[in-house]
Amino acid sequence: MSKIIVLDPGHGGSSPGAVGNGLVEKEVVLDFAMRLRDKFAAYECEIILTRTDDSRVSLSERVNIANRNNADYFISLHCNGAASSSANGYEDFIYTSPFQATIGYRDILHRHVAAVWVNAGRANRGKKRANFYVLRETSMPAILLENGFITNARDAELLKNPDFTEELLMAIVEGTVEALDIPRKPAAPVQELFRVQAGAFSTRERAERQIKKLKEAGFDAFIINLDTICPK
Repeated sequence: MSKIIVLDPGHGGSSPGAVGNGLVEKEVVLDFAMRLRDKFAAYECEIILTRTDDSRVSLSERVNIANRNNADYFISLHCNGAASSSANGYEDFIYTSPFQATIGYRDILHRHVAAVWVNAGRANRGKKRANFYVLRETSMPAILLENGFITNARDAELLKNPDFTEELLMAIVEGTVEALDIPRKPAAPVQELFRVQAGAFSTRERAERQIKKLKEAGFDAFIINLDTICPK
């Protein structure tokens, strides 16, 4: 049975989240969620988003979406903000008393995602626990990702960089599918095509009569002049 993953882009509508350096958290994380949904399409899983536009969704409704769909994993997507412009890097959170699976899932996901930030010269702020509503009230393993500080100029620059965000989102996907042991979808079989010749005629008139009959019968047909492609 396919795993069900709920992606929860934080904030939305009248709740912008962190703002700074030309970025708004609600917009960044919605873009992340939509792109992640496309990337997860290569794997045997179902992706559900708590919002797909700039609407405000209550914390209780975010949790209800995950719970009523019997999700296997809940990933809340956020970016950080701080009064100090020097605060930077990545951190993630799980509930203070989580499912045992939550710890293992988080360890794997953290390893993948934190490495992207560290490789870019940003801080790994660690694996943390918090009494956040969406982590406490979900009835499945859940994690909240804080991807960079919008209020930090260098972090914001990275969040605007398509190459960096592509690498970041792939790390989230790779960490998630490793944690939940989700296989790739099998490659689509290559379709073989076979061309059938419906006759060879000594005159153009006879060839055109045959083309007409074939088209009336519902076949795609055309004339090839053999003398042109295979001159004597």
